Amino acid sequence: KKKTAYEIQVKINPEDSTLSGVEKIVYTNNSTNSLPQLVVSLIQDVLKPGNVRDFDLPDFMLGLLNGGTKIEYLLVNGKAVDLNKGEEANLNGTNLFVNLPDPLAAGGKLNVEIAWKNKLTPHVGRYGFTDSTTCFVGYWYPKIAVYDDINGWDTHSFRGMTEFYSDLADYDVSVEIPADFAVWGTGILQNPKEVLPTEILKRYNAAATATQTVTIIGNEDWNKGLKMNGGKWRFKASDVPDFAIVFSDHYVWESISLP
Repeated sequence: KKKTAYEIQVKINPEDSTLSGVEKIVYTNNSTNSLPQLVVSLIQDVLKPGNVRDFDLPDFMLGLLNGGTKIEYLLVNGKAVDLNKGEEANLNGTNLFVNLPDPLAAGGKLNVEIAWKNKLTPHVGRYGFTDSTTCFVGYWYPKIAVYDDINGWDTHSFRGMTEFYSDLADYDVSVEIPADFAVWGTGILQNPKEVLPTEILKRYNAAATATQTVTIIGNEDWNKGLKMNGGKWRFKASDVPDFAIVFSDHYVWESISLP
């Protein structure tokens, strides 16, 4: 059963490598137990100074340590959680343990809102900048951990090589970025007419039924100073375990339809 639905608005500034977001989460307790606690996975905290990692960083790579996830506020059912009070929340490794004022009953729903910031890093592991203006944005948002009927909450801290354990969830994600970048994301682009210039939109639509590869954005487009229409790129995905973003100001985009 689906347990979580995410609505995320994120702003990315490639120039200073910053990402800031606000997410609204609806979490459903599909277990037979009432839950006095919620566990939020902060995977970016693997690069927080002092946290345990499965890899050593040589001296010249110590700049990758980005301070982890900086939460500006966290609300549970509209009520602010004081992250500095141990009776309300505790951080351990890459997990944030939130004590609920009232246990979440079996079958009940919980509304969570989180605003946060983090710093995009050079390529490390499976995410980050692959060149100065191209980035695979992974592990980027606070995520509700898995609660199962064997171990309860999955509280394994992410150390870099840890296998992921995720619930299937629904995502509605809006990405704001400068107009000289293209964005690709998990799921389906919801607003191509708003973000794609006329000629690029024609190719995008043609690719939907094409039996041969269509170049939606080619090198010649970037060389001519291609600009998107601006605004926010909006993606939706259902029943997926995670959501990733890629952005670039020079990647070629090719597509074809699937039978």
